[in-house]
Amino acid sequence: MTEVSLIGRRLGPYEILERLGAGGMGEVYRAHDSRLQREVAVKVLSAEWAGDEDRLRRFEAEARAVGLLNHPNLLTVHDLGRQDDLFFLVTELLEGETLAVRLQSGPLPASKAIDFARQLASGLATAHERGVIHRDLKPANLFVTGDGRIKILDFGVAKVRDDATPDDRTLDGGTTTGTMIGTVGYMAPEQVRGQQVDQRADIFALGAVLHEMLCGRRAFQGDTPADTLMALLGGDPEPLDERQVPPALCRIVRRCLEKEPGERFSGARDLGYALEAVREGSEESVAVAGRVRSLAVLLFRDLAGGAENAHLGIGLADALVSELAQVETLTVRPTAASLRYREVSREPREIGRELAVETVVDGSFQRAGEQLRITAQLVDVAGVQPVWATKLDGTAEEIFDLQDRLARRLREALRLEEPAPRGGAVGRPAGRAYELYLKGRLKLSSETRADTQAAIEWFEQALAADGDFALAWAGLADAYSRMAFTFDPEGDWYA
Repeated sequence: MTEVSLIGRRLGPYEILERLGAGGMGEVYRAHDSRLQREVAVKVLSAEWAGDEDRLRRFEAEARAVGLLNHPNLLTVHDLGRQDDLFFLVTELLEGETLAVRLQSGPLPASKAIDFARQLASGLATAHERGVIHRDLKPANLFVTGDGRIKILDFGVAKVRDDATPDDRTLDGGTTTGTMIGTVGYMAPEQVRGQQVDQRADIFALGAVLHEMLCGRRAFQGDTPADTLMALLGGDPEPLDERQVPPALCRIVRRCLEKEPGERFSGARDLGYALEAVREGSEESVAVAGRVRSLAVLLFRDLAGGAENAHLGIGLADALVSELAQVETLTVRPTAASLRYREVSREPREIGRELAVETVVDGSFQRAGEQLRITAQLVDVAGVQPVWATKLDGTAEEIFDLQDRLARRLREALRLEEPAPRGGAVGRPAGRAYELYLKGRLKLSSETRADTQAAIEWFEQALAADGDFALAWAGLADAYSRMAFTFDPEGDWYA
C-alpha cells in the first residue's frame, strides 16, 4: 500500500487528507469526517498484512480494548470499519508530539516529569479497572498535546481480561512471532520470560518511562537487545542523580522497577498517590498542637450557589467521614450531624463547638461541565486561622479518585495512621450511577415523605445504571424502611 493509493480516497464517511506516520501494524492518516464535520485520525492496517489472521485479530483487539475506555489521558476511539480489503480504526486527532520526540531535547524538569507520570497513572488506573493491561508502554506510545496533556496510544498488544484468545508474541513493538510481548528496555522481567502478566507490568513500564523523563536515558540499555534483556532480568537501573531529582521520587522509580511484581506498587492509583505526595512535599503541615482526637466534616458548599450539584456536597463529606472513621484513634461525627447546618450560614468554629469537636473540615467545590475543583481547609475550633488547606482538580468521572486523594492528604496533614484494610471491598460504580445515588442520599436527608419517595426514584435510577451498586441497594433499603415505619405503615414497604 502506497501513500498515493489512499490520499483523496474515502473510507466510509472519512476522506483521507494526508499521511501522518506509520507504526508496527499500519499507517496513520489525517482524515475529514463528513458526517460530523471534524478532522480525525485514521489508522489503516497495512494491505500486505490484511490477510494475516493473527495481525487482523490484534488490530481488532486494539479497537476493542480502547473502546472500553473513557479517560482524558487515553486515546479516544470513534469508529472501527472495513472497506474492501482495508481495515481501519478512527480516533481523535491529536496535535503535538510523542514523548519520544520531546525527550530528544533532553530530560524533563522533575516537576514536569511528575505531572506527566501522574496523568499516566490516572489513565492506567482506569484501564486496569476495566480489565485492560497495555503491555507496551514506552515514550513512542505516549503523546504530549499542545495543552500539556499526555495520552496513552497504541493498545495493539493490550491484554483484555475477558479475552480468551491466545496471547500474541511480539518483540520491540513489531510483530515477530515466537518471542515476548512488549518493547525491549521497557518490559517487566515477567514479560521477558513470557510469563503471565497483570497490571504491575504496566507499573514497571511507567517506572522506566519516568526514569527516562528524569535523566534523558533509558533505565536499562545494553549494547545489543540481548544485553538489554539481561539487564532487565538481573541488572540494576541506571542510578538517578539525587542532587537533581528529589530522593522521594528516586525511591518511587526504584519501587516501580523492582524485579518481583509483588515489590512494586500494587496498582496505578497507589503510584499516583505517591507521586502526588512528592509533588506536594512543600505543602503546609498542620499546626494543631498535640494529637487531634475529634473531628467533624461539614457538607461541601457549591460555590456556584445553585441546587443542581448540591448532591456532590453531601457525597464528598460522606466519603471523607467514611474514610476517617476507620482511624481508631479519631472520633468522627457522622454526616447526619452536619446535615442540620446545610441550610444555615454559620462559622465553622461555631459549628465545631456545638458538635463538641476539636477540628472541623470546611470544604467547597466548583463544577464546570465535567470539570471539578475541590478545596478543603482544616479549622482548629480553638484557634483563629485555618491550619491547613488543599485544592484538587479533576473530572466528575474521577470523583472516587478525588475523594481518595482528599482523604489521604488529610490523614497525612493530621499525621494519622493508615486505616486497616477492609475485607470484602465493594467495586466502584460508574460515575453516572454514583451521582444518581448521591441525589437520592440528598433527598433522603430531608426526612419528608415527598423527598423520601423522590429518593427511592433516584436510587432505582442508580440501580438501573449499575445493578451491582451496593450503596444504592442500601439507600433503597433505608428509604423503604422510612416509608414502612414513618409515613406508610399500612403499605407493603416492609415486605
